[in-house]
Formats: sequence, structure tokens, C-alpha cells
Amino acid sequence: IDSISGLYTAPLAAPSPATVTVHATSKAVPGAMASASVTVVNPPPVSVSISPTSASVRIGRTRQFTATVTNTSNTAVTWNVNGLPGGNSTIGTISGSGLYKAPSTAPVPLTLTVTAISKADPSKSANATVTITRK
Repeated sequence: IDSISGLYTAPLAAPSPATVTVHATSKAVPGAMASASVTVVNPPPVSVSISPTSASVRIGRTRQFTATVTNTSNTAVTWNVNGLPGGNSTIGTISGSGLYKAPSTAPVPLTLTVTAISKADPSKSANATVTITRK
């Protein structure tokens, strides 16, 4: 607690027990005091979703993917294709904005995975399946 402003800053993780008591005492009136109970809760975990979750993309064509990150102010993601940041010319590439470009020749296998990884919590991600078509 900031002793001047009375601002309470919760810990990063909820204590046990989760309820804490904040006391305020008057400097002007000795002995005057007030209390408040505060329950500290853990924030909800970061979550990532991707849209669409599956797509067919013709050789050399593009498809836009969108990632949504919730429960954090940092909604940025890193894009991977088959586990490679940004992909490559063999499996296709993906831009920082989620625009996937299929390779100019069909990869083997024809089914790939596009992944959006949260920059706020890299352990959170979402996948989309991409099937490359020749026609």
C-alpha cells in the first residue's frame, strides 16, 4: 500500500487466504481508523483463438488468418507455419499480419499447420490446418 495515497497494489498471485485487510489510520485524529477487506483473485489465463481454423489454399495464392488474444493488453502474436517462424518458400510464408502465401509448388505433405503464438504468454497458441490444392 502506498502510505500517502492509499493505493493498494495486489501481488502477482493471489495469497492464501485470498482476503486481506487494509487499514487506514488518521494522522489528524489520533486513534481514528477504518478497515476494508480486499479479495485478491488470480487473473484469467491468456487465451488465443485463430480464424479460420481450416482453409484450402491454391498453389501461389494467399489466405488471411486472424488471431484473437484475450485476457491481456498485449494482443500481439508470432505466426508460424509448421513450427517455423514466418514459414519458408517450401511450405509457404506468413506475414506478421497473418497473411499466408502458399508455395509455388505443392509441398509434401499437402496439409500444413499455421500457428498464432501469444507474445504475452508464448505457452498459449492456436492452430489452423491449411490444405494446399493444385487447382
